[in-house]
Amino acid sequence: NTSYYYYYTLDGLLTTYGSNWYLDNFNLYPFTLVSVVSFLLNVLSFVIFLDTAEFNVPLYAYLRVYTIANAVMCLMNIFNFVYSSIRILSWTNSYWSQVYYNWIYTPFTSVSYFYGTMLEVLISLDRISNFDKRVRGMLKLSAYQSCAMAFVVTVVVDFPYFFAYRPNSKTAMLSANESFTVWFSDTTPFAVTKPGMVLTFVVYLLRDVIVMLIQIVLNLMSVMLLKNYLNKKSLMHQSSTTDFILTRPDIT
Repeated sequence: NTSYYYYYTLDGLLTTYGSNWYLDNFNLYPFTLVSVVSFLLNVLSFVIFLDTAEFNVPLYAYLRVYTIANAVMCLMNIFNFVYSSIRILSWTNSYWSQVYYNWIYTPFTSVSYFYGTMLEVLISLDRISNFDKRVRGMLKLSAYQSCAMAFVVTVVVDFPYFFAYRPNSKTAMLSANESFTVWFSDTTPFAVTKPGMVLTFVVYLLRDVIVMLIQIVLNLMSVMLLKNYLNKKSLMHQSSTTDFILTRPDIT
């Protein structure tokens, strides 16, 4: 009975703070493996884009920076198990694992994700500029300057996430003489205040709604412009073919 009571209490404590056997195993094995493969593929993509003959083409500059942003996010995900596999790796239940999660993993992955979305917007604008000279005229900055400006915007928008979470702990008695402390991520006092919640909502609106809508609109514009371009090209081809037939000596 004592051992059952001990296990049940410990299991309940870990479950309360987001740990279970399935999730812990997933974070330690499949998720880590996929993150390693993704990181290596992004590094390989960067090398390919770096070695391209069209080195100065803006699209490849955007793609090089894009692969770096994705590689950083994958690198953070490789060490996801440091804070999310408590049942398998007991040493991950510590203050320092939560320091990594709250002040390294969360800010870096958040910035990398949002920066990747901003780069997708720049790639879409570059694609549209191939069909619309007005958009090309708007892109006054070089590709790397645009990437740098997008990064500044990303950090400013995501800055509240650097202070949204903090390490916290909970100690429970497993028996009369034994206790267990579990470390977990908790929101900071500011994050649960009205200004903090408003700020979080504004960040969410800018990062996950407005920018995503802009991306959708730009992609639709790209498709429409490409379709118009292909239609014009087809008409020009038909017209040139007709002119060729009408001017052939054997026809006239």
